[in-house]
Amino acid sequence: MPIGTILFFVVIAAGVAFFVFLLKGGSGPDWAWRLGRRDPIRIMFFREDGSWRRYGKLFIFLWNVVFVLLVFFVFFVKKG
Repeated sequence: MPIGTILFFVVIAAGVAFFVFLLKGGSGPDWAWRLGRRDPIRIMFFREDGSWRRYGKLFIFLWNVVFVLLVFFVFFVKKG
C-alpha cells in the first residue's frame, strides 16, 4: 500500500481536528443550520445559546478519527 494513501488520511484527520479546535465561537448563525436551533446535529454539539457542550469538541474529533479508520480498513486493508 502506498505511503501517500496513509499520509492522506492522517492529514485529513489532523486538518479536521485542527479546524474543530479553532471553532471557539460556538455554533455560528442559526441560518447555517438546516433547522436552525432545532437541528439535531447542532443539539448534539452545542447548547441552546450556541456555546459548546462539555464534550462536543472531543466527540467531533473522535467521530472523525473513527470515520477515517473505517474508510482506511474498508478500502485499503487486504482481505483474506
